[in-house]
Amino acid sequence: MTDIHKSIDNIAETIKSRPCVLELKRCEEMMELDEEVIRLANVFSRAQIEYSDGLKHYEEGSKELDDLYRKLKDAKFALDCHPLVMKYYDLFSEVNEPLNYIQFKLISLFTNTRSNCK
Repeated sequence: MTDIHKSIDNIAETIKSRPCVLELKRCEEMMELDEEVIRLANVFSRAQIEYSDGLKHYEEGSKELDDLYRKLKDAKFALDCHPLVMKYYDLFSEVNEPLNYIQFKLISLFTNTRSNCK
């Protein structure tokens, strides 16, 4: 294995062992067992399906489609405001921060800093 592969493996292990990653997994398990989160997720899923179907049947800007959109938005808001879901989002952001940084660093290797491309 090359040095770069070893470095990548080390970074992956470091990220995987961070406390926030372990907490994210625990939070995910808790959400999967929480009846209220499951109910809210099902309401949101049904609202997505109804809105998608509404797009096929109603004119844009119609009262029916506006009502379906409002129902979808309300369902998403209710799910997002559940304490476990909010905690999950916070942890997810914390977990993703180093991944975003790695992505930025890798992309910057191939970014042309001169703006005189033709």
